[in-house]
Amino acid sequence: MRRSAADTPPQNSTANINLAVALRLLGMPEEAHRLHEAALTDLAKQLGKSHPLTLACAINLANDLAALGQHDQAKQLGGATLEPRAAATQGRTSWDDQEQVIRRLMGQA
Repeated sequence: MRRSAADTPPQNSTANINLAVALRLLGMPEEAHRLHEAALTDLAKQLGKSHPLTLACAINLANDLAALGQHDQAKQLGGATLEPRAAATQGRTSWDDQEQVIRRLMGQA
């Protein structure tokens, strides 16, 4: 039985995000998508939709969608993170690489 987001510490979601990235890199994007989707739901409830960790998870989910050939959905999700990310990071550059990935998905790079 899956625990509610309120009962799950954010560290569990972070571990699932890392596992999901590894799964995608190993050629298992369906499994990665499932884990990222669950982590995103939990993090949005725990930390809010505009928290940097939630936004990073959304970017990873967009990468899963692209790996699954769902490019329009990947562009939409990735694009939806740009403005909140700019506000959340306040000009910090730690996410520049991921932003470039999103812009490439959207055809803006």
